[in-house]
Amino acid sequence: QIVSISFTPFTRQQALDSMINLAREQKRAWIVTSNLDHVVTADTNQRFRENIHKSDCIVADGWPVVLALRLMGHPGAQRIAGSDFLPLIAEQCAKNGMSIFLMGGMPGWADEAASVLVNRFPGLKIAGTYCPPFGFENSPDETRKMIDLTKSTKPDFLFLGVGSPKQENWIADHRAELACGAVIGVGATIGFVSGRIQRAPWFFKKFGLEWFYRFCQEPARLGPRYAKDLLMIPRIAAIVIRYKLKS
Repeated sequence: QIVSISFTPFTRQQALDSMINLAREQKRAWIVTSNLDHVVTADTNQRFRENIHKSDCIVADGWPVVLALRLMGHPGAQRIAGSDFLPLIAEQCAKNGMSIFLMGGMPGWADEAASVLVNRFPGLKIAGTYCPPFGFENSPDETRKMIDLTKSTKPDFLFLGVGSPKQENWIADHRAELACGAVIGVGATIGFVSGRIQRAPWFFKKFGLEWFYRFCQEPARLGPRYAKDLLMIPRIAAIVIRYKLKS
């Protein structure tokens, strides 16, 4: 456990296999990819903390979390980011005749992301795309529309990219009504896949600095968030040290 989140220390392949198997069961499985910002939010937001632990598994997205897990006896733990896993899952879906629904991003982004994925993985089934309007979480009519879209299309995977903790709280509240094999909150991933948001070059990703690249793109919005995240690192380091002293 890292602060107040209990992670499943999967490798990428273990996570991918688990997600595909869960989706095949068509039981509305819920996988959470949690990064350092999730750790910060869960520490102070009881609703968010309780909701994500209703999921089927929480995997590590973010190098501070991955490093902590490795130092705490899980050397095989790997970073599992929604932005990396959406294409990997889409590839497996194309091979196995499974479908995906992209829900989120700005208007038009989900359509563009779907086109990118279909071109990259011929045969991929796109069950549908939709962009929920701002404030959808407070609109019963909009929520009903989103739920009905899953019921009419029955995707194997529903990717909801509307930002955290909004997407996790919405999934927790309405998971029982969804008609999908598995649902994953993916934040800005739809924007990344569509090309509307530029991902960090390989150098930044290799050295765990993707967050810095994003900060440079949106300093006003991401600055306060990343400042809080960085303040959490000493607490995580203390947890690792206590674990090492006990072991």
